[in-house]
Amino acid sequence: MNKIINLIKTCFVIILIAHFNGCQQKKENPTTTLFEETMDLHDVAMARMSEIYTLKKSLTKKNDSLFKVGPVDSVSQKEFILLMEQLEEADEAMMSWMAQFETKYKNDDTEESLNYYKDQKEKILAVSKSMDEAIARAKEATKD
Repeated sequence: MNKIINLIKTCFVIILIAHFNGCQQKKENPTTTLFEETMDLHDVAMARMSEIYTLKKSLTKKNDSLFKVGPVDSVSQKEFILLMEQLEEADEAMMSWMAQFETKYKNDDTEESLNYYKDQKEKILAVSKSMDEAIARAKEATKD
């Protein structure tokens, strides 16, 4: 009988511990949250890199086909060159951002780490915006 009572007491204590552990809210680290938001933005922008590559090929192909048809006015040629440069700059901006980005602060809860990821989030937003703009312009130019 004592064994059953001790077993019930042990089970009761385990249940209480599990309950209180489950009820406690985990303190969210704002730096980790900001890091994750920044990486989510990076992932979305990174998925567009293949689109940039495809558009570069399309612009080159369209530019080449215009030369085959006849002389191309310098305005059209400059337009294609500008679009290619914008795509290349967006590509380079992404590569540069990734090269300088640090993950070592993601679990720190210091003000310095928080500020670092705030800055990085702004930078990746700017990169993403330049990518979106270059892609939209190139898509417009490659429409048939």
